[in-house]
Amino acid sequence: MKIYIKRFLMIVFVAIIGFFMAACGDDPAGSGTSNGGGSGEELTYSLTYVVNGGAIAGYYVFDDEFITWALPENQFFKPPNPTKTFYTFDEWYEDSSFTIPAVFPIIAANDVTLYAKWALNKYTVTFDSKGGSAVSSITNVEHGSKISKPGANPTKTTGAATIFDNWYSNEALTIEFDFANTEIVGNTTIYAKWEFPHKLGDTVPGQGGGKIFYRSDEGFNVLSIGTCHYLEAAPVDQGSALTWASSGVDDVNMYTTSTTLIGEGMYNTISAVLTRDTTAPAFLACKNYSNNGRADWFLPNRNELQQLYQNKSFVGNLSEGYYWSSTQGNFYNTAYSLNFSTGAWNTGAKTGTWNVRAIRAF
Repeated sequence: MKIYIKRFLMIVFVAIIGFFMAACGDDPAGSGTSNGGGSGEELTYSLTYVVNGGAIAGYYVFDDEFITWALPENQFFKPPNPTKTFYTFDEWYEDSSFTIPAVFPIIAANDVTLYAKWALNKYTVTFDSKGGSAVSSITNVEHGSKISKPGANPTKTTGAATIFDNWYSNEALTIEFDFANTEIVGNTTIYAKWEFPHKLGDTVPGQGGGKIFYRSDEGFNVLSIGTCHYLEAAPVDQGSALTWASSGVDDVNMYTTSTTLIGEGMYNTISAVLTRDTTAPAFLACKNYSNNGRADWFLPNRNELQQLYQNKSFVGNLSEGYYWSSTQGNFYNTAYSLNFSTGAWNTGAKTGTWNVRAIRAF
């Protein structure tokens, strides 16, 4: 059917040319046109491009084809490369089996048909081991293909999270990668998730007997201890109505440098008790606390106390009232406390009486 339509179009085209030539007196003898001899003009040949599902910007494609007509001397020049979703254009070929590449410009001696050859897009799958041992990428994965899970899991010897969990589709590590059913449709990165040996809420043998409420894979620095990865809360409060500072020194700058970095509540505690207020009730209750053979407890700073509030369900037996932090307020006579019922911060007088819960790092 396509052949008949093409021939019909060519006949109509030639007839129109002949009509105008006759009208202009270019062929008064009625000698007609020829292709390779006689006194007439050369025939114009057609070139049919079979795009095989593709499209070319600026060209009208009908029934998977578009037709062009030869320029003077029956020349055909290469059109813009076609496009096709999920495919890469290879080249034009003279046969539908794609064995004879077309060479442009084409000097036609008859009507020509060319065929577009496509190759499925190929992608690279990269494995981000998140600090673990390297896992080789998979290259040249065809669009729509599935991949197999790496034969061996990565290993990790740095940080605290060293137990391999699984491979995940997103960097937030919330969606496990489904190797059996996921088709690769672009360059893909798959992420390793690592678990800590100790979970939130765990009581670790040999530590202070409290429950873990914060953990960090990369670790944080603690005065006199060094790099730590966990914070645990004491199993009980160290007081329910303690002032932050002693009477008479409640308007004194408690330390020369106050810090809210995780792990540096220890610095606040030591600095306050040793250099500013040797009987500061909230600080001293933590510094003097000992449990399970561990005596390195301290009053949490703002960020540490915020973590304790956020993960209070893992600790339990915390009051719903305010807890002191070791962070001084904007004025020397104020300090920060956190309401464990509402999560609201308060900067009140150091003479206020609030709850105290010691923490320690390991």
